Amino acid sequence: MPVQDRPGRYALSVLGEVMKYDIRHVPTGPTGKRSVLGTTDAWSITKQTKQPEEAWKVLSFLSGPVYQDKQIVGVEGIIPVLKSRIDTFIETVRKVRPSLEEVRLETIKELLDWGYAEDSFWFNKQQAASEIIIPALEKVYTVGDVGPEYLIEICAQVNESQV
Repeated sequence: MPVQDRPGRYALSVLGEVMKYDIRHVPTGPTGKRSVLGTTDAWSITKQTKQPEEAWKVLSFLSGPVYQDKQIVGVEGIIPVLKSRIDTFIETVRKVRPSLEEVRLETIKELLDWGYAEDSFWFNKQQAASEIIIPALEKVYTVGDVGPEYLIEICAQVNESQV
């Protein structure tokens, strides 16, 4: 049974229908910590909005329990933004997608409880870092004319770009 360590929409909505898989905790890394990408969909209100109170009401509804339970979990089958809805999420997803009955969805609750789901790392000067990192990743993983050790050199350039 293949292991899926980053539960999300694709894993829960698609994989469970086409193959057997399970969700387990990722191993600890060299520092002794576990870490997985654990972000949710987000909405925002621009400061240029002409109706900030109405916009806030919409966002409050979208991130509230009714929308999260009925749309996000019930229709889309993805993890809700409200941690308090995780127990309900597990029950609902198993009802909506019976193929997930034997998938250990409790791992999702545990990784949130244990606190090792993290957001993506952002630099103080994200654009400057991206202009260095993206071409370097392409050289290593797409072009292939340098090995991963090239990224060590890039670290110094990224650090300099943040000053």
